[in-house]
Parts: sequence; C-alpha cells; structure tokens
Amino acid sequence: MAVDVEEPSLLDKLEEVQRTLAGTGSRLKLVDRLLMHFTLRFIGEINELRKRQIIEALSDVSFPKFEVEVRGLGAFPSLSRPRVVWAGAGKGSDMLISLAKEVNERLDRLGFIRKEKRPFSPHLTIARVKMFTPQLVKVIKQHSDTIFGEFVAEELRLKRSILTPKGPIYSTLWALPLK
Repeated sequence: MAVDVEEPSLLDKLEEVQRTLAGTGSRLKLVDRLLMHFTLRFIGEINELRKRQIIEALSDVSFPKFEVEVRGLGAFPSLSRPRVVWAGAGKGSDMLISLAKEVNERLDRLGFIRKEKRPFSPHLTIARVKMFTPQLVKVIKQHSDTIFGEFVAEELRLKRSILTPKGPIYSTLWALPLK
C-alpha cells in the first residue's frame, strides 16, 4: 500500500539531488522518478482472493487529502553503512503515519504478517547503494534538512511490483481516493 509522488517540480528537485549523489563516485541504483512513493505497508505476493479481501477491508477508509513536505536525506541502515538513500517527510509525516496505522490495523485483522518490526518512518527511497564513498555520506549530511517540495496525497494505492534486471515495474491494482 502506497502514496505515490507525482508533483513534477518536486520530482525535478529529487532528480537533481540524485544527480549530485551519482556524482560522488559511489555505485548507486537510482530510483526512477515515476516510481517514487511512500510505502505504507509491504504486503508481498498475493492471489486474486487476497487482493479482493484487501480491497474490501480498505474500501471504506475515510481519510482526508493532505499535504506532504519532502524534506531531508538520510540512509538505511546508517550513515556509516548506507545501503539505501531516502528522502524524508516533514509536514504531513503525522498524516502518513496515521494512514499507515489505519492500513496496518485493517490488514493485521486479515492475518497479514508484518515483515517490518520497526516503527513506521515515512520515506521515499531515492537510491540503492552498491558501493559508497565518503563523498556520498557528505552529500547526504549536507541535505539532511533540505526541503525538496510538497505534494498533495490524494490516493491510497495497492501496488504490484514485478522485479526485473532493469529494476522494479510498478502498477496500480486499486486506488482509493482520499476525501
């Protein structure tokens, strides 16, 4: 379950910082701008019956549209061992957390097992790190509080991810408009 980022000016700024990251001499797999989203819950592989159950469980979620500020860079698992570079959420992060909580409670009742045990932390993955240089860490630190822009979260989407050698291919299986 995800909230997609589709605001062109915001995506332009994220691409600009991706180019800066790529210029550090690190080996990175950059996330395509058309694939950027806040994952609220990773579900894993599902069949058609489970898909219908998910849609039924979430179809009456009543949640308002809200603005999300994309702010700051960081790395998982840490800056000393970056494997993923992410952009965080400033204003609106509380709404993403609330929406994720609603989604998780409903999916938990359906018996889906959470793979992630850590508390939900809204973030956009912008790069996967194959090999890093000290310069990469320096750039991440320089942008730890940079505001990249805002967008309006308008839909909750059930996404399918097909992994390919060139990267994932996402498609939307179902979307719930936010009010």
